[in-house]
Amino acid sequence: MARFHEWAWGYVTARTVCGLTGATAVRDQRELLLLLRAEQNAFTTLCLEKGLFTMEEWDAALAKEADLLSKGMEERFPGFRATDVGLEMDLKVASETMKGWKP
Repeated sequence: MARFHEWAWGYVTARTVCGLTGATAVRDQRELLLLLRAEQNAFTTLCLEKGLFTMEEWDAALAKEADLLSKGMEERFPGFRATDVGLEMDLKVASETMKGWKP
């Protein structure tokens, strides 16, 4: 599984040359995300199989955490809001938020 990080890294960086600091950081981040996903899936499966919680309880808890994370991102980036169909932007507020951002 960890070997997929090379493919994922190349996909994200458009096959950036290995050894570049930024590219290495992206590669390492991809590997970490893949490993964390495997660990989370294994942990969730064990909890479900042992009856620690139901799939419905898991879905509800996950939705709650996703909403909290979304609200946190809205606070961090005023003018942006996640919806069921995508990202909404209040141009007036978002333009202030993005002042000074590099293209």
